Order: sequence, then C-alpha cells, then structure tokens
Amino acid sequence: PNRHVEKEYEAVVDGALAADAVLRFEQGMTCGTAGMQAGEVEILETEPELRVRVTLKEGKYHQVKRMIAAVGGTVTALNACGWVVSGWIKHSRPANFGN
Repeated sequence: PNRHVEKEYEAVVDGALAADAVLRFEQGMTCGTAGMQAGEVEILETEPELRVRVTLKEGKYHQVKRMIAAVGGTVTALNACGWVVSGWIKHSRPANFGN
C-alpha cells in the first residue's frame, strides 16, 4: 500500500543528528523544493552505530534519506520494515542492513 498508511523504516546513519531533529520530523520540513509531511524519528541505538526508526505517512522518492540529510546525517543503510494501520504493523521484513 502506498496511500493513507504509515510506512516504517529503519536506517543506519553516519554523522550526528541535529538536536532538534525529532521536532523537525514532527513538524514536517522542506527538502529542496519538496515539502515533506510530518513524521516520526526514534533513536534505536547510538553504539556501535546510530540506528533510527522513521515512520512516515507518505513515501516520496528518497524521502527518508532526504529528511535525515536535512537534520545532519547520511543514511548508509535503509530497510523498509512495513506499514502501520491502526497502530499494528501489517507487514514486516527482517532488518538485513547491507546483507
């Protein structure tokens, strides 16, 4: 599904995210000329590498990478985990970062 459901991703990020990254995701942002709807970012772990979970309501081209870059990081691995309907993950894939 590509409309009206939340999409969940896990990413490995190089670099540090801005102190206001969570707030900027919640408010939505502009990346280049494209407006990005509000989403959520959750820090999963910081050692040995920064891993985040991103939940979005839309799925624009390279949106996760563009939003992470806008808050100071670079996505080095990205996994689409599934989509969320009414708080339940309806589909999920194992995280195979780079394997």
